[in-house]
Amino acid sequence: MIEEWTAASNALTTLVSSGLSQPIGVAVDGGGNLYISDNRDSTIKKWTLANNSLTTLASSGVLYPNDLTVDGAGNVYIADAGNDEVTELPYCFVDPTPKLEGLAAGNDVLPAVLPTTQNLLPPFAPTSDQSWLTITGITNGVVSFSFTANTGPARTASITLLGQTIPITQGTIGTPSALTAVQMLGNGVLQFGLTNIQTASRTVLSTTNLALPISNWTVVGTATNTAPGQFQFTSQPTTNDPQRFYRVRSP
Repeated sequence: MIEEWTAASNALTTLVSSGLSQPIGVAVDGGGNLYISDNRDSTIKKWTLANNSLTTLASSGVLYPNDLTVDGAGNVYIADAGNDEVTELPYCFVDPTPKLEGLAAGNDVLPAVLPTTQNLLPPFAPTSDQSWLTITGITNGVVSFSFTANTGPARTASITLLGQTIPITQGTIGTPSALTAVQMLGNGVLQFGLTNIQTASRTVLSTTNLALPISNWTVVGTATNTAPGQFQFTSQPTTNDPQRFYRVRSP
């Protein structure tokens, strides 16, 4: 465990009582956050004062971390007895929010925030746990990745970056949605139902001429999901419209 002795009150307080195997070195930054070298499980961990949480900053690239220190920019320097070297763990903010990708092959980025003087070279390079998702580059702390097309069920991969795991999910190909129970409720409000809904967001377009390409249709707005499988939107046709047609797309 990690304990703090306060000089003013001559009191001993436990800060971290679990989640550690064999803590060897401790450093503290200007915000009162602790950085801990956990020798037995070869990790560098951070205890955050604001929310009393313990997170892993590095779990690869270090063997037997002993002593460590942290500078004013938040970079951690580790004395690694197993590798006979001093390693720098760059300070970096990683957004752990899961990312949802489309079915087609494509590219995306992780918005990591890294000081320009630092890098994410091995042993701190990001890793993917699935072959269909590949790390393609790192520029100014931004991690780029690519993914192949998904032709089967939904699938999830994870990118691990400086102790943070970010899930990457691709949706699934299913039966197309079918439009049902279309009715006018009055005051320009139209209601319709959809089967096999895969996304909640739906855009409504309209035209008075079916011969026009879809790019020339007018976007009415977003349909509101009012109940499971049921949507509504408001349209105000002019009195001169001979007939108006609507199209629903996702998203």
